[in-house]
Amino acid sequence: MSAIEINKFVGALLSTALFLMLLNMLADAIFSSHHTKEKPTYIVASTEPLHEPSDTQQDVGPNLNVRLANADPTSGKKMSKKCIACHTFSQGQASKIGPNLWDIIGRNIASGPGFAYSNALLNVEGKWNFVELDRFLTSPKTFARGTKMAFPGLKKPSDRADVIMYLRSLSPTPVAIPRD
Repeated sequence: MSAIEINKFVGALLSTALFLMLLNMLADAIFSSHHTKEKPTYIVASTEPLHEPSDTQQDVGPNLNVRLANADPTSGKKMSKKCIACHTFSQGQASKIGPNLWDIIGRNIASGPGFAYSNALLNVEGKWNFVELDRFLTSPKTFARGTKMAFPGLKKPSDRADVIMYLRSLSPTPVAIPRD
């Protein structure tokens, strides 16, 4: 195969790719979506609030209670190593990309000093308690849609409990673990 034939073949591939990209852009312009992604398409009336503010001592249910009772803060500290790229954990340390997590349990959500929180997290009311941390660590993007936090979450409930118990230990007066 000569160089000219190879050039023709590569040129045809590139031209086809360019044509498909242009066709896709044209289709997006013609068939624009009929709704915005920031607002729901259908609004369903509900008597329950979307997010209830909660206490640190809130009843967390038997499943979370059991997980917290069996949690290992040492394991949680090891898992939090992936968090140190964005967060600090010691008292008085300055925030990084994310806020300092010292003494977070019992603190108002989005209230850490010296950190500019996203509007998504500023709009969430309540305190960081065991339930809220469990929900947040499951999926930060689901907990506060539009949050800047890129972390996908911890899928294993036992891992979340370990991290929560480690965060609980980062306090001069750790919050009591709820009992059944």
